Amino acid sequence: MNDSNNNDVMTSSVTPEQQDPESSPVRSESSAGNWITAFLLLGILFHLVYLTKDLGVRVDLTEEKLYSLTPSTQKVLDSLEETLTIEAYFSKKIPGYLKARRSKIMNLLDEYEQMGGDKVRVVYFDPYDDERIREKADNLNIRELELQDTARYSLSVMKIYQGLRIRYGGDRQKTLPILVDDATLETKLTPAIRELVLEKKPKLALVSRKFQEMGMFRMQGMQSRDSFRQIEESVRDNFEVVSVDLSSGDLLPEDLNLLVLLQPLNLSDWEKYVIDQHVMRGGNLIVFQESADYSTDMMLTLMRKQGQVDAPESKLPWKEQLAGYGLRIGDQIISDWSLRRSFVFLKQGQGRFAPYQAQMPFWFNAVQIDWSKTEPKSGDFDKKLWSSFQPGINTDNPVMAGLEQLQFFWPSEAGLVQELPQGVEGEILARSSPLALAESPMPSSDPFGNNFIHSRRERLRSAPLKQYPLIATVSGSFRSAFADRELPKRPGQDKADGNGGLQEGAAAPQPQKTPQPEKTPQPQKSPQPQKTPQPQKSPEAEKSPEPKPQTAILGPPLAQPQDADAAKDANKKKLPAKIVQAQGKPRILVVGDASLVRDDFLQGFRNIGVQSQFGLALFRGLIDWLALDTDLIALRNRRTTDRSLKFGDFDPKGNENQNEYEARIASTKNWVLTLNTLLPVLLLVLFGTLIWMQRSKQKNRFLDQVEKQG
Repeated sequence: MNDSNNNDVMTSSVTPEQQDPESSPVRSESSAGNWITAFLLLGILFHLVYLTKDLGVRVDLTEEKLYSLTPSTQKVLDSLEETLTIEAYFSKKIPGYLKARRSKIMNLLDEYEQMGGDKVRVVYFDPYDDERIREKADNLNIRELELQDTARYSLSVMKIYQGLRIRYGGDRQKTLPILVDDATLETKLTPAIRELVLEKKPKLALVSRKFQEMGMFRMQGMQSRDSFRQIEESVRDNFEVVSVDLSSGDLLPEDLNLLVLLQPLNLSDWEKYVIDQHVMRGGNLIVFQESADYSTDMMLTLMRKQGQVDAPESKLPWKEQLAGYGLRIGDQIISDWSLRRSFVFLKQGQGRFAPYQAQMPFWFNAVQIDWSKTEPKSGDFDKKLWSSFQPGINTDNPVMAGLEQLQFFWPSEAGLVQELPQGVEGEILARSSPLALAESPMPSSDPFGNNFIHSRRERLRSAPLKQYPLIATVSGSFRSAFADRELPKRPGQDKADGNGGLQEGAAAPQPQKTPQPEKTPQPQKSPQPQKTPQPQKSPEAEKSPEPKPQTAILGPPLAQPQDADAAKDANKKKLPAKIVQAQGKPRILVVGDASLVRDDFLQGFRNIGVQSQFGLALFRGLIDWLALDTDLIALRNRRTTDRSLKFGDFDPKGNENQNEYEARIASTKNWVLTLNTLLPVLLLVLFGTLIWMQRSKQKNRFLDQVEKQG
């Protein structure tokens, strides 16, 4: 009875679909509908991918935006009026270690194409696919590169092509024959594009003068690389560098965009007037000036060079002229005792040379530290005064934003006057640290003698904390330094016009002198005139009347033809009227150091580990800023961030010597190293202990449940 009931229940619970699933029409229709839906979704996805193939979205998560183009490139590409074509001559087969770089280069070229829109096209050619393309690449000076290809069991040489040709419009082109490093592609390509876009390069003039060597340094010629050729060569691609002579007697060319004075010395009043009128016409000016420079021998003994800014006969001091524009330049040299540079040189002792480590407080770095937010660990200091200090580098300025630090060598104070002239704005771009001193330039010294360091350290303990400005700039409607002054004597005109140097207008006319009857005239003929007619006369001469004898003229002889030519040449040097108010808003910038852009410091001073690493970057940034506006500033400023650890703070009063400072830094490093070694081990032990404790609790709960059920 029960069995039959159970069977009835089981039989009644089975549906037709369960007995024969494949024969169910509902399941079959549902499966077909799912397949149709899947195919439709796949088709829609395919069309979406096809329609959005040219719409790429990339997110650069690096802090320095290493994989994105800079706003400088965007600004240059926005200025395109015609089609820009970038021809990439890339061989497909390359060594394995270059594939990642090639991929980055192609990605960046794709960024140019995306950012430029319809105005930029990138096309690729493989010279090995077609002999005509190869000949074309060779004619464009895009040559083969021979690179080593290291396989697993062999070493071979592979030839590749990797260069660019940029064409703008119909007739302008530029070639980049070799591209190897993807990190420098934008720094080469964007300036090349801008050069093609500009119909003519901005004009730049560099004027440099040198201090004179003294004593044995003059005889030995100790320094032969104290020139400025490297910075001049670095800007020739983007600027037309012209030669000018401030003492020629003429003003600077009106189309000169920027004048750079590199250590101005012996400036006459006329040269100062030429500089002043350049600014009054709207031209920009950069001055690299230091109050003193020093020669050094192999032992790094200092001997001051001879030279002064103003010429002996000058009546207008150069400092006064700059002050009229709103700038202040000091006569003292600055030393910084918190950011001084360390270097190693060979010092002779006991009959041999041995390495010796030393520090020069007059060689130091300005850094991007906001001194008001630092907290000195030792020494007494005024917290209110400390909170008023400014960052060492003004990162709000586009030129300085990319400079983490800047080296200075014997700098002078370069700042702003207390009250700027009306219509003039100014800012400080770089400062020393609060632990700085100013002193008059010493004639000679041994920087490694005991008294050299000790005397200054004692002065540092008692001197008030102070920051010194090192780079300053002003802009606005300047008033001429010669607005209320007589024009200086113009050189080169004394003989041309005989008027002692004409300043304005045409050359001086020849003065009409009063005849001097008391003097015997000197006619231009023989003292005994021949009245007898010449024996040989033509018939026409015989018919013509006899010429009347010339009457003697009292006074100087008439001007000869060459005198008229001289007056005509003088007219060519006509000077325009003096401008007393600046046209537009020109900019003047003063750097209190010229050594940081000098060849010997840029290339490494005497191979002792001292080099102006960011001097060239500063110079090119300032040139771009004042001559090209800010088109290439962001591109120049692209650099990786220094993420090295800082193990020590400075002492605001210098209460510890160098050995104590190094011992404190070494102790901190050892502590960090120990912590870095033990901390991961301790964390693993702690993690393992927590896991063991958790599992022990779970095991105990399980055992307790088993015991309760048993």
